[in-house]
Amino acid sequence: MGSTRRLATAGALVLSLAVGLAACGSDGGSSGSGAKATATTSAAKSAGTAGTEITIRNFAFEPRTLRAKPGDTITVTNTDDTAHTVTADDGAFDTGDVAGAGTATFTVGGPGRYRFHCDIHNYMTGTVTVSDQ
Repeated sequence: MGSTRRLATAGALVLSLAVGLAACGSDGGSSGSGAKATATTSAAKSAGTAGTEITIRNFAFEPRTLRAKPGDTITVTNTDDTAHTVTADDGAFDTGDVAGAGTATFTVGGPGRYRFHCDIHNYMTGTVTVSDQ
């Protein structure tokens, strides 16, 4: 039952992201002004951090695709035993190494679609779509 619920939730997320991207007419690359984001790293997750969350679990980003609004802070929690990064393909943000059991945050800039990866494990990929809506 738990895996069925996770699959249904993941499916709904993918569907809503696809609909949102189609409406935006995105070409798959980064766009928009103010695309730069800042990254900070902390040893422990701070309480009350606003924004969206990415969890790194079993060498994968969860969720793999997410939506955020300009200026949102995204908290990254690494549950693996090894370090990972969340690095935008276009250089808009980079958490640097996030140690196992560590966290990092970054703040997204202006609207656009930002593909990201782990610099240490390049097969780990994801996308954050920043939109005013």
